[in-house]
Amino acid sequence: MSIAVSEIRPFWMPELNEVAGNQKFGLSEWISKGEYYYISSPIFQDQFTLDLSGKSFQQNMLFAFAFDCNRMASAAFETMYSIEKSTKLPNSVAWLIIKSYYAAYYAGHAIIRMLGISCSQLNQKSASKLCEISQLNQNNNVLNIPSSYYSCIYDGNTYELSFKNIKSKGGVHESFWKIFYERIQNLSKSILTKPIVVQRSQDVFKKLDELCKILCYRGFNGGNWLSSVRNQVNYRHELNAWFPHRKWSQQSVQDMFRDSSMWLDDPMNISLLIQPGKPIDLFIHACNFIVALCRVLILDMSNRCSKGKSYLKDGSLKLLNQCT
Repeated sequence: MSIAVSEIRPFWMPELNEVAGNQKFGLSEWISKGEYYYISSPIFQDQFTLDLSGKSFQQNMLFAFAFDCNRMASAAFETMYSIEKSTKLPNSVAWLIIKSYYAAYYAGHAIIRMLGISCSQLNQKSASKLCEISQLNQNNNVLNIPSSYYSCIYDGNTYELSFKNIKSKGGVHESFWKIFYERIQNLSKSILTKPIVVQRSQDVFKKLDELCKILCYRGFNGGNWLSSVRNQVNYRHELNAWFPHRKWSQQSVQDMFRDSSMWLDDPMNISLLIQPGKPIDLFIHACNFIVALCRVLILDMSNRCSKGKSYLKDGSLKLLNQCT
């Protein structure tokens, strides 16, 4: 077992590991049902808070987090497993880069959900339901809530779920990576400042700190460097990733495809040291680290459900078993 697992486990979303069985709806659909929460604060266009103090309220919110966590982890593993080298275009790396990015993006979503944060698109149906319930609660500060991209943070002490509109001009990917970067940064600090700190705590802190530095590489202080590389390849066709592949030697391409299977290893074994002149190697390592971290956390959480078969067993874990 990776030492990262035991250090991160105390910071899981409370009770998420105890969700059993197959779940059928995610956060946005849970909101649109309007059955398992109260509005506990004035609603403004950019933020609001839901009261989940009822036991059934917390349970249904956990079901929604579990559903989204499971589907995101599944997408990450399937995307990574689908990376294949073309025999007819042996130096082609464009889809290797793009798929690595999206696998990390999906895995990042799963990871922060395990830690009690969701980045979710609320559709118009969900937004309208929130306004309706707020009016039923005699909230006089109701404004039209936009269908937008929100960070949703659960507080296990107050049983509240706080929403904040985080949509930016850079789009949902930029918004997500900012939240992911901040959560990993806070997690690393929490590991180092908990009551009992041992050598493995320091090792995991160091590894997560290295990841944070990569996320902010080359001045991307919002944590979205990985997204910037994806944009260069996917939209602007830069970095010589597409034909005629002038930059890449057969050996470097071979190394990149070899490294694309590192997500099946212990994330602590994946090097995240920044080496000048090798940004794509760094990119591949960082993406694989995020997926590997997601994988070991999923495995650990799936084994810690005392109420039946973990929600992960027939989803991302089943897929993972097929891939390995």
